[in-house]
Amino acid sequence: MGDSSDNQQLDSSEVSPQMGDSSENQRLDSSKDSPPQNLNGSKKRPLDSSENQPMDSSENQPMDSSENQSLDSSKYSPHNLDPSKNQQPDLSESRPSDSYTTQHRPLDPLRKLNPLQALNPFGKLEDRHLSEEGGFPRWVTTHSRRLLAARGRRISANVVVAKDGSGKCKTIEQALAMVPMKNRRKFVIYIKQGVYKEKIEVTKKMKNVMFVGDGPTKTIITGNVAFLPDRIGTYRTSTFAVNGDYFMAKDIGFENTAGAARHQAVALRVSADFAVFFNCHMAGYQDTLYVHTHRQFYRDCRISGTIDFVFGDAKAVFQNCEFVIRRPMDNQQCIVTAQGRKDRRETTGIVIHNSRITGDATYRPVKDKNRAFLGRPWKEYSRTIIMNTDIDDVIDPEGWLKWNETFALKTLFYSEYRNRGRGSGQARRVRWRGIQRISARQARGFAPGEFLRGNAWITKRRIPYNAY
Repeated sequence: MGDSSDNQQLDSSEVSPQMGDSSENQRLDSSKDSPPQNLNGSKKRPLDSSENQPMDSSENQPMDSSENQSLDSSKYSPHNLDPSKNQQPDLSESRPSDSYTTQHRPLDPLRKLNPLQALNPFGKLEDRHLSEEGGFPRWVTTHSRRLLAARGRRISANVVVAKDGSGKCKTIEQALAMVPMKNRRKFVIYIKQGVYKEKIEVTKKMKNVMFVGDGPTKTIITGNVAFLPDRIGTYRTSTFAVNGDYFMAKDIGFENTAGAARHQAVALRVSADFAVFFNCHMAGYQDTLYVHTHRQFYRDCRISGTIDFVFGDAKAVFQNCEFVIRRPMDNQQCIVTAQGRKDRRETTGIVIHNSRITGDATYRPVKDKNRAFLGRPWKEYSRTIIMNTDIDDVIDPEGWLKWNETFALKTLFYSEYRNRGRGSGQARRVRWRGIQRISARQARGFAPGEFLRGNAWITKRRIPYNAY
């Protein structure tokens, strides 16, 4: 699991975070890669991240989601692309200027709105958020929004991939080889319906790449690589890995079929900044989705697994997504998240907003024996916020699980805000010092309406979206 840098306690004793160091060349932690025994939170799990992320020092404001309604993503399901349109799309708009690269982050315009600003003795160090100045995220360009909102034949692809030979390429790897070096414009790869058994990496040099499929149950990228002691670390097990900034995926399924018995096996690892996933599925068991580093936004996605199946140190926001618990091995418990923030000054964290947490048909018969939890602290300052989300009764009444007896219980930041469902009750939740009750004002700071300034652009581009 990766490490997360932004979920610090909203406590007057804590200052607002500063800029942290980058994680780009951080060492792999072998402890994460050791196969688990009985999953009771006592084992050590290694940190697996070979890339240095710049630590976000944005504010630790909680978010407020007063709207509990989910948009119906089905009406936004795109149709098939026209495989005959292989010409380059209208790319008149290039990506944001070089000032928005991973080395030089924009100053945070929301800092002045933070009620905790007065507590920050490092006032000259401004933090970065997913949101930028100008009323909407500058890193999601107008052209990118148009592509995300477009349906079917309205998108023209640079390259079409088809297993039957009807496209320009038969494999995804061949299509990626066609991405121009130092690419500064959106490069669209349309992947026609089919199951593609490939181990894919979008490298750092492959920027502004967009994958579009025929639907997450029709266009599937699959693999079965699992952790092997002293041979394959968790980081390297991913079926699909993204390192190139400004990556987008729409209507794609990513899976790792190694199974519960083979332990750590990542379906999708995202190490790219400004990454967007819309209407995608991520399926696996342990460690399904590795939100490794940088800023990431997931909308209308389905993530399924058993142990720590969303983990990492990115600044990741999930909106209108579904988290599905699968049946684990007999001696295992299930955990949805394992956020890995290592420093209180980091601003990374996992935010689940207006989503659903449930179990599939295979898990429900064993839910009393193989209990399931919202999360556990992979690293000392682990931070996870769950807001306006439907939590089914598959989640244990205690809510959160220890990593071991005492680790991070005082320094983590876990908060549940205005959730609903049979598993959302707070009466029997654990009472660790790090469990936070946040106010509406604090919660609003994490809501996409302010955090992403989404009202200024998502609604205009017909992308389904809830601001609060």
